[in-house]
Amino acid sequence: MEKSYCKLSLLSYNVNSCLNCQGLLKPEPWLIFPEDKGSIGGFFDFVPEYLRVGPWFFLAPVFVLAYTLFIFYLKPPINLASTDPQLYSFPHIFSLVSTFNGCHILHMILSKTGPAPLVTFTIISWTILTFRGFLAFLNPFYPIPFLSTLSSSLRFPALVAATVTFVIWNFVLAPIFYTFWSKGEEAKKKFKNWNTQYHMIHIHFLNYPIAIVSCVLTCENVLFTEVDLWISYFVLFMYACLYLFILDRIGVHLYPVFSPRSKFSCFTWLTVFGLYYATFNFWNFVIEGQYLRDVVTPLFSK
Repeated sequence: MEKSYCKLSLLSYNVNSCLNCQGLLKPEPWLIFPEDKGSIGGFFDFVPEYLRVGPWFFLAPVFVLAYTLFIFYLKPPINLASTDPQLYSFPHIFSLVSTFNGCHILHMILSKTGPAPLVTFTIISWTILTFRGFLAFLNPFYPIPFLSTLSSSLRFPALVAATVTFVIWNFVLAPIFYTFWSKGEEAKKKFKNWNTQYHMIHIHFLNYPIAIVSCVLTCENVLFTEVDLWISYFVLFMYACLYLFILDRIGVHLYPVFSPRSKFSCFTWLTVFGLYYATFNFWNFVIEGQYLRDVVTPLFSK
């Protein structure tokens, strides 16, 4: 395990050096360090080379362009209902607890590995969830309209990112890593021990129920709107830009299944789009029908 932390610390140093590299400002050559063959410091050698080096699948740039047009030409007016809790209510106290817990988990991870995990979707989603909890706790003390709007704006992005992390990791990636990439009983045992650490359980499993409580149960049946959906797609767009135009160029391949060089890239990207939309419809169905609040109304009433 210590060896893994050392590797992550080295990766943090390499990523930090690359992000300060002026080569990122130039479109050519695409790979900042071609001698690494698309694997920064050899850290991602396990990813097939055809997913790290070479031209993108011909439809991938078209998809990115269409996504960009979708984001900027379909932007709705940002008008969201306030979801701030009342002072010292259960939702307010829960926001404080979730904020401290979120910061504690981030400190546990970053103190061991350095800043490298901050570029992962998992840690970004955990950070959004933690920051929204902080705003929900702060706003009743300082009712500033901008902060209230920001808190409401992050409500669905926090929920959907936690949903994607929970579903993709526990039902797709973790089973693949355990079944196909962990060769032998010893490797399987190491992966199981790594995956069941305190902080790993938080960011991959407990993140979902925390997000449900923070973004659904404590918000008094406030439905999600097309504005919430657009904001979540915008946050996803920002991460896609980071992943495709910075991480890909310096040789960081956190999610090979989403490589723009794969002929299945557009399909996998559309799958994420669909998961976002399905999450939006599912939780509106749950909120509108009060299927959860009927059980916990006495606990979460303000």
